Amino acid sequence: LDLSAGLERDNFSYMTFAGQPVDGSDNSYMLSVLLSRRSQTTTWNIGIGQYIDPNSNGFISSRDELRANVRHQFSRRLALQFGVRASDISPANADTNVPDRKYIRSSLLFQWAIKRRLLLETGFDTRTEKRISVTNAEASSNMIFVGVAYRGLSRQR
Repeated sequence: LDLSAGLERDNFSYMTFAGQPVDGSDNSYMLSVLLSRRSQTTTWNIGIGQYIDPNSNGFISSRDELRANVRHQFSRRLALQFGVRASDISPANADTNVPDRKYIRSSLLFQWAIKRRLLLETGFDTRTEKRISVTNAEASSNMIFVGVAYRGLSRQR
């Protein structure tokens, strides 16, 4: 169990769409809970949290997030990992005209160990974004990938 909580102070300045300068600050809370369960061959992670972050439009955003991830080691060479993340992002300042956004991302990864530190990876990744506004725009992206990864060994103490 990993629990994080606290207060966050954000200072911001930006121009509105009408060209008006806005300067201000905001005190917000952040909360995160992560549950992990590990066995000899399988690892489960489930997490939920709320964060306050600057976004790419220059505004402060509130992000509610849910994550789930499972990794299973079938043999010394073959592993499978599946993960899902859902995010709901809304502007923390009600004066903005930035629409709320909802993201969903899922991925499936297969790893084959060529050598102890060298892995062949292949998988599928999909992302969907919905903008909650007057037009309710939606975009999605799908990716199939193949690659090679190097995994260094941890130091022995």
